[in-house]
Amino acid sequence: MSQYVVAEPTLDQPYYGVSFLGAFKRGFRKYARFDGRASRSEFWWFTLGCILAVILLMGLAVLATVAFGEPNGDGTRSVPVLGGVLLVLTGLFYLAILLPSLAVTVRRLHDAGYSGWWVLFRLIPYAGDLVVLILNVQPSIPAGARYDRPPAGWAGPR
Repeated sequence: MSQYVVAEPTLDQPYYGVSFLGAFKRGFRKYARFDGRASRSEFWWFTLGCILAVILLMGLAVLATVAFGEPNGDGTRSVPVLGGVLLVLTGLFYLAILLPSLAVTVRRLHDAGYSGWWVLFRLIPYAGDLVVLILNVQPSIPAGARYDRPPAGWAGPR
């Protein structure tokens, strides 16, 4: 009985069945690559990782405010320095994931056979996000390969 070792696909190819950590790393390695494709697992694991990181940072900021904030006279608490720092870190992290999230969404649309320009529907409040979400849950199709980079040295059809 022989065993096969399956190597991780190159960054030019989608990675079907990627793990959570693998998708998160891959999303940042391909942070500004809008060509090619991303599998559903690549897209959803990366998205989940970003959401969890933002929730963690925001949760820590809230905890710091509750624990160290001084009560105001109107029933609220002032934001302590630690809470402010965590809020700034959350904002910086959000800016850091903006481009990779956009790129992985475009690559996911490619894998489902759609143009990456569909991501512009996200500019329409609520309905646009729903349209892009529906397109992102579509299965991968072979026609999506047209969005891959051509092999090195390929001169195109003659």
